[in-house]
Amino acid sequence: MARIFGFLAVVILAIAPVATALQRHAETITQAGEGSASITDNDYIEARHRAKDAAVRDALWKAVNSLSSMEQVESNRDSLAATIIANGMGYVQRYKFTQESIDPASTTYRVSLEITFFADRIAKALENGGVKIAEKPKVVVIIDERPMEMVTEASFLLTASPIEEMFRESVLRAGRMGIGRAKVRTLKNDAEVMKAVNGDAAAVKWLAGQYAAELVVVGAARAKPSANGQEMEGLVWTKIYDGASASPIWAQEVKESVAGTVGADRFRAIRQCADKMNVLLGEFLAAPRPPRKADN
Repeated sequence: MARIFGFLAVVILAIAPVATALQRHAETITQAGEGSASITDNDYIEARHRAKDAAVRDALWKAVNSLSSMEQVESNRDSLAATIIANGMGYVQRYKFTQESIDPASTTYRVSLEITFFADRIAKALENGGVKIAEKPKVVVIIDERPMEMVTEASFLLTASPIEEMFRESVLRAGRMGIGRAKVRTLKNDAEVMKAVNGDAAAVKWLAGQYAAELVVVGAARAKPSANGQEMEGLVWTKIYDGASASPIWAQEVKESVAGTVGADRFRAIRQCADKMNVLLGEFLAAPRPPRKADN
């Protein structure tokens, strides 16, 4: 019994900082960037560094354009270049190289990066420079991701959800503002959020109304050992509701199995499902939608 209480204490201590961190989490925006630089005096390290800086600038321009209108950006391009773009790394939360190559013919070093920026910092810098922030349709995204059985319904919002973040970035790429658990937790009504995830129409409408959201995206991710005891079966389902009426407008379910039944296999099975679901979600968000009907 003492061991059980000790284990629970460790879990609680581990979850508490995560919850605090989520409440402090800033909104982010992820963009791809490409850059190149000539290699001089066989200095590949220096060329790689300059290519990376060019890729950051490329991605940052995309982030700026996603937060404001094309007209606003073009009319303020010089001032934006001197303030925001010139200080690109100051807005970066994280980045990773997705591709690197060297062209021997032109002695050029090329890189591709995936960069996550602090959207709130960019938005503040734009506003300080007199650039208006475009009002984008809002979408609430909440995914009940519980790959491990010890995460309960009462505490799933305390832990981070990579799938929710993946879907939120897809929402952002589709020209909408994604609202995840970092903001939703500040409503301090997790029970009502859970009802919304479970499809309660009144709860969905309540959740959408907190942010005047156009859509509410909810779903769940689970994994369990297969009947033969040799595979892990993953499942991700997602539903989308109209924010004004709480009517369901889209639903998909993806199942995938991977070999193995250890903890890491649970995450692999869920991730495979999530990757496929994200493609389907992106296709739905990119498709034109009919005008919203006014409430009666």
